[in-house]
Amino acid sequence: MIRAIAHRAGWLGFGIAASQGLILAFTPLLARLYGPTAFGALAIFFTISNIATALGAVRYYEAIVTCDDKQVSSLLYLCILLALISGIFTFAGAHIVGRFQWQSPAIATVVELSAFAAFCVVLSVIFQAVISILLKRGEIKIISGLRVVQAI
Repeated sequence: MIRAIAHRAGWLGFGIAASQGLILAFTPLLARLYGPTAFGALAIFFTISNIATALGAVRYYEAIVTCDDKQVSSLLYLCILLALISGIFTFAGAHIVGRFQWQSPAIATVVELSAFAAFCVVLSVIFQAVISILLKRGEIKIISGLRVVQAI
C-alpha cells in the first residue's frame, strides 16, 4: 500500500516538477524576446485570470474528488456554468477598466485581450475539473502529463 502511494506521489511530483522546470527554463528566453511592458501585461493577465478562475468556480471542482459517482456530472455542469459566468464577468470587467483610459500600455494590452482572458478562465476551470475527475479515478500518470502540458 505504501509503495503504491509512493509510486503515485512520484508520478504526480514528476509532472509538477517538469512543468515548473519548463517555465523556469523558458523564462530567460522570453525575457530576451519581450520587453518589460509585455511582461507587465502578462503579469496583469495572469493575475486577472487566476483570480477569476478561483472565484469563478468557487472551487467546486475540488468537491468532485470526494463526491459520489452519481454527483460527478452535476458538479461538472455546475463548474462549467460558473466558469462561463466568470468568463463573462472577466470580459466585462476588463472593458469597464478600459473605459477609465488608463495610461499604462500593459493594462491597455490586457483590455485588448479581454476575450482571450475570458476564454482562458473558462478553460482553466474546465481543466481543473478534469484533473479532479482523473484524480477521483486514480489516473495519476495522465494528471502528471497534463501538468507538463499545462506549462506549455
